[in-house]
Amino acid sequence: MSKKIFLIWISFFSISLFADTAYNQGLKAYQSKQYDSALKYFYISARHYNVNAYDKLGIIHDEGLGTGVNKRTALYWYEKAAQRNHPDAQYRLGHLYETGEGVEKNMNKAAFWYKKAARNGNKEAKLRLAARSTKKQGSADMNSSKSFFDALTFWK
Repeated sequence: MSKKIFLIWISFFSISLFADTAYNQGLKAYQSKQYDSALKYFYISARHYNVNAYDKLGIIHDEGLGTGVNKRTALYWYEKAAQRNHPDAQYRLGHLYETGEGVEKNMNKAAFWYKKAARNGNKEAKLRLAARSTKKQGSADMNSSKSFFDALTFWK
C-alpha cells in the first residue's frame, strides 16, 4: 500500500516539475522574443495548471506576439489566471473590461478586477484606484472631467 502511495506522490511531483520546466523554457523563449516556442511551452505548462502560464498566454494573445491579436483568447487566459489570484492578470482583465477590447465594456467589472489586483499587490491597479481618490479630493474643474471612475455606479 505504501508503495502505491509513493508512486502516486512521485507522479504528482513529476507533473508539477514538468509544468514548471515547460514554463521556464517558455519564459526563456519569451524573453528572447522567440514567441512561437514560448507559445508552445506556455500551452504545455497551462495544461498542467500553471497560473503563470495562463497569464503569459493572455499577454501573447493580447499583444499578438507570434500569433495574431486575439482579445477574446487573451480574455480567456486572463480570466483563468485572475480567478486563481494572479494580480497582473487581474489588472489586465480589468483593463480589457475598461476598454471593451474582446468583451463588452463593463466599468463595474473593471473596477472589481482592479480592486482585486490592488489587494494582491499590483502597483498599476493601486495607482489606477488612487487616481479616483485623488480626483475626488481635487478641484471642481477636475471633478467635471470624465474619467474611468465617473462611469461607475458605486463610486458616486
